[in-house]
Amino acid sequence: MEGEIERIKTYINGFDEAIQGGVPKKHVVLMSGTAGSMKSSATFNVLYNEALNGKTGLYITLEQSYQSLYQHFMNMGLKLDSINVQPIKELTNIGETIHSVNNASTGSIIVADMGVIRKEIKDLKISDNKSWLNVIKNILKKI
Repeated sequence: MEGEIERIKTYINGFDEAIQGGVPKKHVVLMSGTAGSMKSSATFNVLYNEALNGKTGLYITLEQSYQSLYQHFMNMGLKLDSINVQPIKELTNIGETIHSVNNASTGSIIVADMGVIRKEIKDLKISDNKSWLNVIKNILKKI
């Protein structure tokens, strides 16, 4: 139907129906809540299911390390070996990460650890406080 908004399912029973079928495509969603409220689990679950359908997503973590998140999602029973999960470990390797994602035969999730990115920007003596945001924008443009 013309003018209909394309949506991305959350894969949360009842929630997609309540929000007209999912989150509008190309929207940025910030998940907030207290510790233990399953923000990470709900968010990664959306990206995981979309990756199973051949899509690519970007997961930005503000507090948890990639290793901690990976272990958490494995413990949830997600079969992460069935998709392409690519952490950004160093800014100098972003090009390789994006190339790997764009050439993957499966859906992908890029995991950006903002703690690592901000530390590396600080270590490089880049004074612009928005540099981390530029890194994220760059990733989004290229995937």
